Amino acid sequence: MPTIKLIISCKNPLVLKYGAANFKKVDALLKKLAAADKKKKLTTRVVYIDDPASAKKAGISVYPSTKEKDCKNAVDALYAKWKPDYIVLFGAQDIVPFQSIVNPASDDDKIVPSDLPYACDTSYSTQAKDFTGPTRVVGRLPDVPGKGDVDYVKTLIDLAIASKPGKTSDYSTYFGITAKPWIKSTSLSLQSVFGNFSSLLVAPTDSAATKSGDLKALSHFINCHGAELTYAYYGQSGTSYPESMNTRDLAGKIGKGTLVAAECCYGAQLIDAASAGGGDQLSIANNYLVSGALGFLGSSTIAYGPADSNDQADLVCSYFFTSVLKGASTGRSLLEARQQYLTKSGPHLDPVALKTICQFYFLGDPSLQLVENPVDSKKVEAGADTIKSRRMQLFSKGAILRQSVIPARKVGVGKSVRHRKDIKAILQREGMLDSTEEHYIARATRERHSEVTRGLPKGMVPSQVVFRTFTMKTPEKGKKPIKPSKLLLVKETDSGILDYHVYFSR
Repeated sequence: MPTIKLIISCKNPLVLKYGAANFKKVDALLKKLAAADKKKKLTTRVVYIDDPASAKKAGISVYPSTKEKDCKNAVDALYAKWKPDYIVLFGAQDIVPFQSIVNPASDDDKIVPSDLPYACDTSYSTQAKDFTGPTRVVGRLPDVPGKGDVDYVKTLIDLAIASKPGKTSDYSTYFGITAKPWIKSTSLSLQSVFGNFSSLLVAPTDSAATKSGDLKALSHFINCHGAELTYAYYGQSGTSYPESMNTRDLAGKIGKGTLVAAECCYGAQLIDAASAGGGDQLSIANNYLVSGALGFLGSSTIAYGPADSNDQADLVCSYFFTSVLKGASTGRSLLEARQQYLTKSGPHLDPVALKTICQFYFLGDPSLQLVENPVDSKKVEAGADTIKSRRMQLFSKGAILRQSVIPARKVGVGKSVRHRKDIKAILQREGMLDSTEEHYIARATRERHSEVTRGLPKGMVPSQVVFRTFTMKTPEKGKKPIKPSKLLLVKETDSGILDYHVYFSR
């Protein structure tokens, strides 16, 4: 069977953004990528879901509206028709919209822009709980929001066409930078991915500007603060948040083939300059890609992680990077990371984990393999269809997760709390007595609980778990882009408190 890659986009928004003449140039560039894919044994189709001729040729009904629901439905229809091994969403959010997920956690984000629903075979929804079984390899090849820049598109496509798998050693040298309070957490991530943390940079002592030579490393792992509609990441020293990286630090300093994982809040936001005060700046994510990076994993909103261990954003980024270094395509690496994260976080999925799985997306061509896999190459030469085999396995894993994971839902804060004395002691220990409290319940249906507990001793897994979050924001002093918060997550059942975690907004 052929290995199928679909490049999915929307013609009318592209024509409005670029003009009719330049749209033809963009279309020609996408077809150039499709033609180049043949040499990589990929059968690539370019589909404009809102164009009658293109939709008909692809075997689906035309979707004249390019609103979120229609785009999700169109991707589902194309997946049902072609069973593609790779799905490329071409364009920023003003071309193919992110899916707006209602924030399942209690923080300043009302909506979580997400590409996760495109990677799931469940129907359109705005609820995170409906997307806990990812089964598809999906990535977004973005253009510049609000600007029809053909040269930008050409650069990204030329980089993708020219890419070839390198050696693991090519990516063993890394640019790793962390905000000072998270040194231990980031050290654990780097040790897990690269086998050492000896090259870790600490902001504000270090920055991308002062260590610009380090940017030539092909692996970039960033665990700093981020802020909405800003062109920088930030370090931390006490209550001071100096820049650790600015988008202006990147041009001409990024090696071709670079891979980035950024844990930062809003780390992968694609900024329309008009909404950020004007100018011609590119978001850090956009700039990385045009400067030579082949992939960028990051968050659309406020992300979380602990200071002295690994969890939440740390895990998604580490799992992703590890898969790439083992020879997986960038898109498969994200799917594997999502599934691994859900398996680790389940079966009862707390609200922060639900937000985390929704907020991280991949920018770049998901079919690219950055690191060679000699074992797979030998199997392919012998006639094995390893890609189809893996897609079957990953689809099955996603289907199982969808049936077994139990997402939490928000409920009212009860007046009587059974374990209030123990909780108060935890709050006092963490210095969070003045925090804001919210309650969530992860309750399985009888059928789902039976599925989760099949083969286990009776009572091993409770049918209901209660999560309580306590959030404390740092008081604002003057106008600062960073608005850090500390979050305590308590997990309990009727029998008592099972566990608790302290997270910090990245």
